[in-house]
Amino acid sequence: MGSVTHPRGRLPARVYWLRRLLVLSAVLGLVVGGALLAGALSGGTASERVVAQDAAQKSAQKSSQASSKETAGAQASSSAGSEPQAAPSGPCLPSDLTVRPVAKRLAGGRPSTIRLRIRGDVPACTFNVSADNLVVKITSGKDRIWSTQDCPASITPSSVVVRDGRASTVNITWSGRRSEAECPRGTAWARVGYYHLTAAAIGGQPSDTQFRLVSPPAPVVTKTPKPKPEKKARNRNR
Repeated sequence: MGSVTHPRGRLPARVYWLRRLLVLSAVLGLVVGGALLAGALSGGTASERVVAQDAAQKSAQKSSQASSKETAGAQASSSAGSEPQAAPSGPCLPSDLTVRPVAKRLAGGRPSTIRLRIRGDVPACTFNVSADNLVVKITSGKDRIWSTQDCPASITPSSVVVRDGRASTVNITWSGRRSEAECPRGTAWARVGYYHLTAAAIGGQPSDTQFRLVSPPAPVVTKTPKPKPEKKARNRNR
């Protein structure tokens, strides 16, 4: 069989031009594709920046609004706190006052402090606290145990401003004993049990509360250790 030989030599010019066009088309495709990809990436970054800027602006607006509200609240509180209170218009009338005693549990066998809360029905007035304007008594049923009318020194004279929005507090001292006219010393101690405490501005409406008088706490006895006598040494040199 005869061998088949491929022709050798320079190819026609159109073949080379076709190859060049294919290579150029591929290069152009890569360039165009890269440009489109870069544009897409660039556009995405700009969008993210716009979204971030919008979020930052919204956050700043919210922070500014919250700060404005806090400032307004602080100004309102400051204005409320700095509002001047009404000045006393004069002495309190007994009919304008409510004196409420506060006591729940007191210890017997010793003096106790009784708290009185005084409120007024007028914006402000001055109440001169003394045994001439205030009365407090302790009763058990029909038994009158103790009264400031017997012991006026239990009320310390003072002057308090009474307002309709806030109670003024006055303290008096009860000896823990029964009382008689002119408040003699050495009267019997009030027994443990339940009592009624009544208070009023003289000429006003009284108010009362119930309290319990309990046994006083047992005294704590501390024993003092006594030194033991030392044993005398035996005289060995006899």
